[in-house]
Amino acid sequence: MNLDFYKNNIIHFFLLPALLTRALLAEVPLAGLSEQIAWWRDLYRWEFPFPERDALASELARWLSYYREVGGVVGDVVDREHIVIRVTAGILENFREAYLVAARTVAAQEEWPVKQQDLIQRMRREFATSLLLGEAHRPEGNSIVTFGNALSRLVELRHVAEARRRGTRDRWIEPGAAYDRLPELTQRLRSGVGR
Repeated sequence: MNLDFYKNNIIHFFLLPALLTRALLAEVPLAGLSEQIAWWRDLYRWEFPFPERDALASELARWLSYYREVGGVVGDVVDREHIVIRVTAGILENFREAYLVAARTVAAQEEWPVKQQDLIQRMRREFATSLLLGEAHRPEGNSIVTFGNALSRLVELRHVAEARRRGTRDRWIEPGAAYDRLPELTQRLRSGVGR
């Protein structure tokens, strides 16, 4: 419990390095790093306070300069075995895995509308299955809070929408205007490359 508390507070300091490392390992060209990281910043907007868009480019340049200074990036090539790269590579994987499972669960949903709490429970079961099958590796991703945030983001992206039901306090979810673009998001999450 204590380690989770410290991890959840410290992780904010490692957001940009983690996203930078992920992009470098995915072989995103240096010219595309800012756009790539901005995509993830927007996707995870419910999870973390990120630097403002204006500050993102300068912060990214600062981190890239540091990576070069310590040898994590030589020229335009990432050293996959460098300690900075290895340490920062998986910091956000539990979030990527959770958002991937959330998107896959919504895409596999057959009966609509569905109660939000039931949909989140399906996500949790799907995540547990993904862990057993080796498709997911970070058990801390199986969180009601993270799945709720992922679902809120899917609503904002219009992959799903809130369905109104009279006489109930439950939040109901149904396919949204961009539901048919959900496979594209799932592929991006699977590959780890936002754009």
